Amino acid sequence: MFFKLNKYYRGYIAFAILCPLFMILEVFGDVLIPSLMESTIDNGVMNQNIDLVIKNGKYMILVALLALFFGVVSTFFSAKAAQGFGANLRNDVFTKIQSFSFASLDQFEISSLITRLTNDIVFLSNLARMTLRIAVRAPVMFIMAIFMAIRINPKLSMIFAISLPIIAIGAFILMQVALPRFRKFQKSFDQVNNRTQENLMAIRVVKAFTREDYEVEKFEDKNNNLLVTSLHALNLIVLMMPLMMLVMFSIIISVFWFGGNLVLKGSMQAGELFSFTMYVGQILTSVINISAYVINLSRAKVS
Repeated sequence: MFFKLNKYYRGYIAFAILCPLFMILEVFGDVLIPSLMESTIDNGVMNQNIDLVIKNGKYMILVALLALFFGVVSTFFSAKAAQGFGANLRNDVFTKIQSFSFASLDQFEISSLITRLTNDIVFLSNLARMTLRIAVRAPVMFIMAIFMAIRINPKLSMIFAISLPIIAIGAFILMQVALPRFRKFQKSFDQVNNRTQENLMAIRVVKAFTREDYEVEKFEDKNNNLLVTSLHALNLIVLMMPLMMLVMFSIIISVFWFGGNLVLKGSMQAGELFSFTMYVGQILTSVINISAYVINLSRAKVS
């Protein structure tokens, strides 16, 4: 979808290119820190090598500060690019509406066009920001963290071969169910806008004939319908997080159980288990972010 919308980054192409690059540099820093922690614990703390602990501590502070810098710059660039994207898209949509023929205008309600120019474009602008950040950060971190986890202990990494397909299937099913619900939500939102517009345009007539109670009743009906459809759609997102957390904590418990046994047997060091656990957190965080992005993407398709 965003390949078709790339032209709306015009004037902000530099920001749209630099944002993912700085984001990748931030991810490099995030992935490097657990590796330094592993070296600090196994070669420094366990061997009582204070010099190595201090040395690695300085490296971790430096890496963390660099990652913070890259993250702040990336956020700034994504905000500039996303807002520019929204402004260009809004201007082009408004220009397109001006060129509609009378026959084309009859196919669209005014309230629907207002929604497209306001709420929908704001949502697409926010999704453009997510695309430049989360859609880059999550896959890159996922791949790098998986690689580092396999490097530490390939046998323990087999846990992901079971859990990740379950999460992927769940996210796919969630997206398929969410799309029709968001379509209903969009229609209900248009109906509320239409009801509001009709009332405000004829407010003098309504007051002249004392029809306020009737208008309020009609608006409440549309508003309650919007409430029901929005809850119907958002309940999926509410359901997603507990399920993701359940899988996440199940994986962490499995890692500590099997990893702890490997440490007791001498097949794995304590620092390696600690580092592996940090990479597990990065992997699962990436999966949750990707799932959230997929949900927002399905909402954007309706817009």
